[in-house]
This record gives sequence, C-alpha cells and structure tokens, in this order.
Amino acid sequence: MILGLPNMYYRCYYSISLCNEFLKHCTDNAISGFTEAQQNAIKTYRAEARFLRALLISMQWTYFMISPMQTKTPLGPLNCPKMASLRNFWVHRN
Repeated sequence: MILGLPNMYYRCYYSISLCNEFLKHCTDNAISGFTEAQQNAIKTYRAEARFLRALLISMQWTYFMISPMQTKTPLGPLNCPKMASLRNFWVHRN
C-alpha cells in the first residue's frame, strides 16, 4: 500500500468540503452588497471553486473508484455522506 494514498483521499475530501462551503456563502444574493468589480472577482472565484471541486471528485474516482455523495444535508457523526460510484453519481444528478 502506498503510504500517501490515504492522505490524498482525505485531502481531496477536505478540499471538496471547503469548495462546497465557499460556494454556499457566495451566492448572488450574498454578494449583492459588494461593488460590481468585487462581484465579478467573486464570480470568478466561484467558477474556480466549481472547477476545483469537479477536479477533486474526478481524482477520487480515478484513484479510488468511489467518492462521497455530498448533499445539502448537514454532516454529523450520525449523518455521514454515502459513497457513490461514478454511475450512481450521474443517475442522482440527472
């Protein structure tokens, strides 16, 4: 077993959570109080966070063939995200 592989899995999972949290707090309504230039910058960051999240999820599927299916349900010790294969993920999204 490669020693860094579990660390890579958890780092991807943690980074996906950070992207989700950022996206949750930068909706159009939330950034309406900023100047137009700041709103444009935040929208650029939002697009980058979506790309990074997609990249990290694809890395999890590439290396581990499975990825947690995160939804808008709050996480907790009794409410962990379910694991999803690539096929189950796209069935759920469409």
